[in-house]
Amino acid sequence: MKTQGFTPEGGRVGRAYTGDEFAGARKMAKTHFNIQDQFLNQVRKARIQVVVSLQSGETIRGFIRSFDSFCIIVENEEDVMLVYKHALNMIRPSEHGTKIPGLI
Repeated sequence: MKTQGFTPEGGRVGRAYTGDEFAGARKMAKTHFNIQDQFLNQVRKARIQVVVSLQSGETIRGFIRSFDSFCIIVENEEDVMLVYKHALNMIRPSEHGTKIPGLI
């Protein structure tokens, strides 16, 4: 795609921008976890028990087994539950003061 006279940042230049100049930056951005993914991944790997609070007011206590862009799988002694992220209100460690490795 060519955009004559502009850079992606909106500045003017004397040549056409082809998009190839920033291909490496786009690839690097894909490898970064967002803070939600970092949190979910660290509590999953460390097997930290969490409390999942839903928009309905219900709470679920268990371990994060897996997650993707749209849902999480929470497992406890009795069930394995698929919970849609749009139904979530909050996720926190079940024990107050729990340190989550890998988070600032």
